[in-house]
This record gives sequence, structure tokens and C-alpha cells, in this order.
Amino acid sequence: MGSSHVLALSSRGAVFSWGNGDVGQLGHSDFEDQKKPKQIMTIYADVADMLAAGDTSIVKDELNNLYSFGCNLQGQLGDNSAIKCRNVPTKFGKQFLLEKIMKLRGNCTRDGKTTLSLMTDK
Repeated sequence: MGSSHVLALSSRGAVFSWGNGDVGQLGHSDFEDQKKPKQIMTIYADVADMLAAGDTSIVKDELNNLYSFGCNLQGQLGDNSAIKCRNVPTKFGKQFLLEKIMKLRGNCTRDGKTTLSLMTDK
């Protein structure tokens, strides 16, 4: 759970999000809040893991692809872009395709700073 948004995984591998969407952290191609769960329609493979930390969301599919969306003021999206926020899940992390990502971890401090980490099998 992020600071003001939630990601949930269905039994069929689909991701739903709801809560505050002001920086695109819900992944619905807009900046609107959602009061009830809404499926993120732009992730097509089954999802294996996900993380909502602060105002940033990261999703890993079963093919080991990573998607990020939301706030990027401190580079949280991991794609080396200068964009301030992104409202659609975007693949990143091709450098990780050689290693299997085992788990996503994140933390949001009281002052709003977000730390995201990827744990590999090595």
C-alpha cells in the first residue's frame, strides 16, 4: 500500500488500483482519484508481484518485465527519465532481464521520501 493508494492482485493475475491518483500512481492513463478498485488495463501479462510505495507503483509480470508509474521527482520510476510523473505503466529495467527478480520492496518515510528495491536470485 502506498501513502494514499492501493494495488491489489486478482486470482487471475490482473492488477487493480484505487485511491489518490494525482501523479498517475493508479496507472489508468489519467490523474483522477478512484474510490473503488479499477483494473489497470495496460498490463497484458499475468502479474507476479507489485509494489505501491509513496506515490509510485511498480509491477512485475511473470515474464520478469517491470512496469513503473506515478511520481518520479527523485527518479523512482527507474527509467532514467526527467519526467515528473507518469500515469500509464511503462516497461523499464531491461538490464534486469538477465537476472530473475524475486521480490519488490519499498518504503515511504514520514517526510514522503520513497525507497524502492529489487531483490534478485543472485
